[in-house]
Amino acid sequence: MFKNLLLATDGSRASMVATEKAISLAKLCQETHLTLLHIVDALPESFKKLSFFQKESVAYDQLVRTKDLLNKGNVDYTVEVITGDVIQEIISYANSGDYDVLVIGSRGLTSLQQYVLGSVSYKVVKKVKIPIFIVKESC
Repeated sequence: MFKNLLLATDGSRASMVATEKAISLAKLCQETHLTLLHIVDALPESFKKLSFFQKESVAYDQLVRTKDLLNKGNVDYTVEVITGDVIQEIISYANSGDYDVLVIGSRGLTSLQQYVLGSVSYKVVKKVKIPIFIVKESC
C-alpha cells in the first residue's frame, strides 16, 4: 500500500501527533520507508546570522523527540533538513519525490485564525500532488 512516506515536521505538538500516526501507518505496511522532512525557516532574524551547519544543528536538535519516537517504533527512516520557505519547500519536496503520501500535523485553527495567520497544512494541501494525511493536534 504505502512504501514511501513523507513526514513533514517542525517538532511541535501537532507534529508529534502526526509522527505517532505516521508510525502506525508505517507498521500497517511492510517494508515502508519514511522520510522525515524538516524545513528551517530562512526568515527569522536570528537564523540569518547562522551558518548552514549551525542551522542544520538547530534543526536536528528540534527533531530529537521525533527521531526518538521513530526509533522506538522501529521505523526505517531518513532525515532531510532544508532551509527555506516552509510551505514552498514542503510542496516542492513532496512533488519531486516518489512518495505515496505526505503526513503533516495541523493545529486545528479556526477559520478566522487561518485567514489571519495562515495554515501550513491548508496551503500545502492546495499544491501538493500526492495524497495528504492531515493529523489534528487534538487526536
